[in-house]
Amino acid sequence: MTLILVFFLLFILVVLFLLLTVNMAPRKSRRYRRLPGVSQWISVRTLWCGRDHLMAVDTTVAGESYRRFYFKDIQAVIVRRTMSFSRRTLLLGLFFFFPALFGILGLIQDENNLFLLPVLLTAGLLGVALLRHLWLGPTCAMHIQTTAGRELVPSVLRMCHARRIMDEIAPVIQAAQADGEETA
Repeated sequence: MTLILVFFLLFILVVLFLLLTVNMAPRKSRRYRRLPGVSQWISVRTLWCGRDHLMAVDTTVAGESYRRFYFKDIQAVIVRRTMSFSRRTLLLGLFFFFPALFGILGLIQDENNLFLLPVLLTAGLLGVALLRHLWLGPTCAMHIQTTAGRELVPSVLRMCHARRIMDEIAPVIQAAQADGEETA
């Protein structure tokens, strides 16, 4: 019995030692910081900020592709609103309105109709989707113009994300291009 207790205490001491030494180890600084944006269902598209460049990563089932945009080479970052916000709002509004109207009229006429439950549930889910869409705000497309051409950044689909990205990278781009002018 005492032998088991000794082994147990030794085990606890080893685990505590390992935990303390792992937590005391110096942490490596991150090379990349993920920028705001969204990922689509089939492919994951993200935008990362490195020391001297932005990196757009497109991950699909087939593989990954990387596109680097060096801060000193960026000529312009173009953000424009798209019409998809209006179209999606109209479609979600119509798809929400008709089941909700049908369900409410059905409830007024017959309160015990079980067939109205799926209709009202569908209307509720579409109403939540519509509210989420309105809450996220207008849609946009973001392009990065370099000397090689203009490239779409597919991970940035909302204006709020584009504003946060611009607030974060604009000073870095200006500093990198100012350093490039001083050395030239």
